[in-house]
Amino acid sequence: MIDRDNSLPQLPDGWVWTRIGDVADFLRGVSYAKDESSKEIKGGYVSILRATNINRELNFNDLVYVLSKRVKGEQYVRA
Repeated sequence: MIDRDNSLPQLPDGWVWTRIGDVADFLRGVSYAKDESSKEIKGGYVSILRATNINRELNFNDLVYVLSKRVKGEQYVRA
């Protein structure tokens, strides 16, 4: 966010400005057919986070489960 005078706002001590591409990768979401999803846990299915699950905090109350073959390795959330 650049101020009106084209300068970056002051950050707290220990913080630095960086470009998002230097610290993160852009990944597309999981693609799946409706018949490959479930509202209940099933064998061979994994939970996915959708935009509706991400607000000020993660909401795990309304997860959707999809066939694990639809989720690529880089799409899994890692610590």
